[in-house]
Amino acid sequence: MKNFKWMTMAAIALLLGGLFLSACDRKGKVIAVVNGENIYEAEMVSMINGLYGEEADVDDAAREGIYESLIYTRLISQEAERRGLEVSEKDIDENIAEIVKSNGLADEKEFYKQLDEAYGYTEDFVRNLIRNSLEEEKLYEAVIEETVPVKEAEVSAAFDQDPGKYRQVEVRHILVAVDDDTDDAAAKSQANALIFRLLKGEDFASLAKEYSDDTASAAAGGLLSGFFSREKSDYVAEFTAASVALAKGEFTRIPVKTEFGYHIIKAENVLSTFEEVREYIVEALYGTARTEAYQAFLDKLMEEGEIERKLTFETEAPADEEEPAFQTLQ
Repeated sequence: MKNFKWMTMAAIALLLGGLFLSACDRKGKVIAVVNGENIYEAEMVSMINGLYGEEADVDDAAREGIYESLIYTRLISQEAERRGLEVSEKDIDENIAEIVKSNGLADEKEFYKQLDEAYGYTEDFVRNLIRNSLEEEKLYEAVIEETVPVKEAEVSAAFDQDPGKYRQVEVRHILVAVDDDTDDAAAKSQANALIFRLLKGEDFASLAKEYSDDTASAAAGGLLSGFFSREKSDYVAEFTAASVALAKGEFTRIPVKTEFGYHIIKAENVLSTFEEVREYIVEALYGTARTEAYQAFLDKLMEEGEIERKLTFETEAPADEEEPAFQTLQ
């Protein structure tokens, strides 16, 4: 169902696929030198195998992207180390625990099992990818604290002006779809019947697993992982409006009609106090400036770094060019 976001294991794989550093023996052929530190061919091979599989035919464009990302990640790692920003094993464990919870997985073993079966990712491979993600997160926080200071008076004023604008919810839902098999009247009747069962005390998650036509979220008892607000939501307007009006634990007593059918929505969690939504307000006020400041920092890091590239990659020339083109991805 479009516009209803669910963080599947495929989404996790894409997330992890954007982080480039693997746990492998740093030896063999040197393919780049970053500020005097070698990057070895074995690292690139390990990353290619982890992302595409050992038998995959990976073209030069993809290889170049991985190569440049290894260089980029090494720069980040060096800068984080210079600043004394460390990521502990506990940090990694806590991050994995959050992913496990948000995806409704049984435990950490199930997390690793699914990534292994679907993508061939080993536990060490995943943990090192997450380590690099957290490392950059720490560096990002350090950089923006220096370059884009938060003015608390502005944050408080924004909240006082319109508290509802920043109210956030995390919800479960049950969808009764209107489709070729179920017309509008039948779908609405089914949704009302489910609401009646909820009013009698039946468990929302259990009913979602059994009856929701949004099969992705149904597996997690209808949970749509992640908070959203009335002005920042990936969901259709009718669904968002009904969701943000709910108190924690409350569900809609009247089915919510959208282009997908009829929804019953329950507010699993609600963030509404200033303390709870402060970070969201900060992001709303300073997010663009933070992004620009951090990108400028990365550009400077790349420009000032002593980088020796020992590989070149051939890419296809545009149709209006006769000579082969070479491109560096950053």
